[in-house]
Amino acid sequence: MAGVAVFQPAAMTGALYYLVHSTLAGAALFLITDLVAARRGEYGDALVGGPRFADSEALSGLFFAVAIAVVGLPPLSGFIGKLLILQGVQGAVGGAWIWAVILGTSLIALLGFARAGSLLFWKSAAAVDECRAQAQPGGRAALAPAVGLLGLLVAAVVAAGPLTDYLQAASNQLFRPEVYMRAVLGGAP
Repeated sequence: MAGVAVFQPAAMTGALYYLVHSTLAGAALFLITDLVAARRGEYGDALVGGPRFADSEALSGLFFAVAIAVVGLPPLSGFIGKLLILQGVQGAVGGAWIWAVILGTSLIALLGFARAGSLLFWKSAAAVDECRAQAQPGGRAALAPAVGLLGLLVAAVVAAGPLTDYLQAASNQLFRPEVYMRAVLGGAP
C-alpha cells in the first residue's frame, strides 16, 4: 500500500513486484497451515504446543523458508520487493515514516513467525503421537503445491531483472494515461 500511496513510478514498480511476491507467499503459507492443521489432529491450527506429527520435519523446513519470504529476508523475493518499495519512497513526503513502518512490521513479523514455528515444531512433545501412525491424506505428495509455490518465489529472485524491467514498463504506462486512452478511445484523448 505504501508503494501505491506514494504514486511514483519507482514505488509503483516495487508495489507490483511485491504484489506478485505476496500472492505466492501468502498462498504457500495458507497451504502449509492447512497441512499442519490436518496433521495435528485435535490441536488443529491452534498455536499451542502439542505432540509431534507426521511430516513435521519437512513441514518445519517449508514453514521456515516461507516465513523468510513473507518477512522479506534475503535471499527470497520478499527482500527484493521490500527493497524496491523502500528505494521508491525515498524522497517522498513521509518516506522516513514508510521506512520505519516497513522495517518495524518486518521485525514484528519475524518475531511472530519465530514464536509460531518454535511452538509448533520445536517445542512439540517428543513422544510419538497417534497422528504419526495415521495415514495422512496425500502423504508427502500433499507438500508438492507448497514446494511449487516456494519454487516460484525462488524463480522470482532468479528472474528479478527481467521481471523488474517488465513491471517498470507497466508502471511507466500507468503514469502515461494518454497512451492507453488513445488505444481504447481511438484518436486524441
